[in-house]
Amino acid sequence: MLGEARASLGDAVSYQFTDLEHNLTLALEEAIDRRIKELDKQIGDIDRALAEDAATRKRKRAEFQGERDQIRAKLGPLDDALIKLRRGTAVAGAEGTDGG
Repeated sequence: MLGEARASLGDAVSYQFTDLEHNLTLALEEAIDRRIKELDKQIGDIDRALAEDAATRKRKRAEFQGERDQIRAKLGPLDDALIKLRRGTAVAGAEGTDGG
C-alpha cells in the first residue's frame, strides 16, 4: 500500500510538473509573440518616420532648387548689366588717359 501511495504521489507530482511546464511554455510563447508584435510596430514606426523624412528632404530640395533657379534667373540680367558697365567704364577710362 505504501508503494502504491508513492507511485500515485509520484504520478501526481509528475503530472503537475508536466502541466506547469506546459503552462510556462505557453506563457513564454505568448510573451515572445507580444514582444515580436511590439518590435514590428516599432520597426513600422521607424520605417514611416524614415519615409516621411525622405519625402520632406525631397520636397525641401525641390524648393531650394526652385529658389536657386529663381535667383540665377534674376542674377543673369544683373551680370550682363555689370559686364556692360565694366566695358563702359574701361572705355571711358581709356578715353580719359588718351585725352590728357
